[in-house]
Amino acid sequence: LYLATDKGIFACPLQEGQNTWECVGFNGMNIVGFAKCGDRLLAVRRTVIEKTTGPREWYHHLLSSNTGSTTSTDITPSDIVHESEYGIRIMQLYDGQPEHLYLTYCNSTNDKPCTMLETNDFAQNWTKTGAYDQYAAYDGSFAVYPNSQRVLVYGMNPYADCTCPYLLETKDGFQTLNNLAFVSDHNFVFGDIACPSGINPLLAATSAGIAKSNDYGASWKIIRNDVNSWESYLYHALGFHFVTYAPSHPSVAYATYCRKTDNSYYVDVYRSDDSGDNWQVIST
Repeated sequence: LYLATDKGIFACPLQEGQNTWECVGFNGMNIVGFAKCGDRLLAVRRTVIEKTTGPREWYHHLLSSNTGSTTSTDITPSDIVHESEYGIRIMQLYDGQPEHLYLTYCNSTNDKPCTMLETNDFAQNWTKTGAYDQYAAYDGSFAVYPNSQRVLVYGMNPYADCTCPYLLETKDGFQTLNNLAFVSDHNFVFGDIACPSGINPLLAATSAGIAKSNDYGASWKIIRNDVNSWESYLYHALGFHFVTYAPSHPSVAYATYCRKTDNSYYVDVYRSDDSGDNWQVIST
């Protein structure tokens, strides 16, 4: 299991009796996203510069490093403006295709700030793809139905009149996107979406807790809620952020949960053995 943190990328073997995390790349860097690309790790590094006057400055870079290496290389595509609070997201959506990656980024100076790029050669060359920029979805989450082209896409439009989230679906590699659901409750914000080896159920890490859907994402039910949803919405660091199924065990899922105690933040790793109905902490 790999985890992006503000101190680098950490890995845990998840073997019986072992829950020790070890830094495997980008030590000391604030990493907000990554993809494992063969023997390489691709990571998105965020740097925030606080200023005495004026707004803070945000910088995002796409870095590449061999697993376990102490050095990294900046491979940010040239058309991406590094200074953008909405950032870069790197994704490896399809199993068995380590060379096939997607990247989304937002440049706040454009009318339609969000763009999707695609590579089929291990991030050597990127081309613009699909209709993703029609929705300008920043901080998008993606859930892929195994052995198919069906992908669920979640995101919010920072420049629309209403910033309520969208849940979209594509079946043709992002050439078209169909509106699957519209979530009008601002307190119900998705952090991540996951689907098992079958097509149901779907799990989502949200500001309201772990949510589950048995109808392809059209409706959701909160399964576990450990934080006040308004507090989670107000302080975005709190609550469940990520959820994923274990590839070898379709009913096993993992999730990360951030909590605040005595002005300090802690991350708990949860595990479910019944497709998300029940959860227990396995690591803190």
